[in-house]
Amino acid sequence: TAFCDAAFSRYGAMVASVREASGLVEIRDVASSEVLHVIENFPSGGDHGDDGPGALSFSDDVLAIAGRNGEPNAKQVRLLSLRHFATLKTLELTSESKACMELTFDPSGTRLAVAMGDHLGETPADLQICSEVDDWDAPPLRLGVLDLCPGQRAVTSVAFSNDGRLLCAGFFPSGTFALWDAEAGVCIRIIAHPETKGHDCNFSPADDLLATGGGNAPIVLHELRPLSAQATFELPGHNQDEVSAR
Repeated sequence: TAFCDAAFSRYGAMVASVREASGLVEIRDVASSEVLHVIENFPSGGDHGDDGPGALSFSDDVLAIAGRNGEPNAKQVRLLSLRHFATLKTLELTSESKACMELTFDPSGTRLAVAMGDHLGETPADLQICSEVDDWDAPPLRLGVLDLCPGQRAVTSVAFSNDGRLLCAGFFPSGTFALWDAEAGVCIRIIAHPETKGHDCNFSPADDLLATGGGNAPIVLHELRPLSAQATFELPGHNQDEVSAR
């Protein structure tokens, strides 16, 4: 069975996965492989189906689960308590975009970046930062993707820096990446990387480097003090679908 997404909890004790065909979400104990919790009440579907969850992200005590395609779950994010496996909140996002595509908590677990879009090109891309202020009811911070990069249809990757101060995202179809001050919502830099189609991005553990790239294109490392293209490297014989900071 194909999977839409998988994610480890912050300290590696649990792993969550989403099955593409059924939309089934499973949470397992990593050490024993025991199934701790199953969510079945998202409509079936997946990455290319009509409905179903499509993206996952852990904070220390919450798992965020985003619907990806179709209504009514496409613009919902469910926040699940890892203590009781009960739903704490369902965020109802307002956007012209078709559905959630990616999401990630900041290191503190108090903010959640939700990337939205449509690979079919029918709706515009959108990126919002939700906050736990007022029990997650505060209006999201919208980052103005189309003002920065007109014509974008999807936000294909999103990552917070390890200190939570910066947010990077990649856009389809231009392959452009943007870097924001995550607190102020101000764009710091636009990074042209057309051969990647905005595939993936990640920060180094020290937050001194930003990696952009993926797919069949080279990965580029950018110095963040000041931000500049520093090095390009390739992994021979590999499809560089994921950019990972170790």
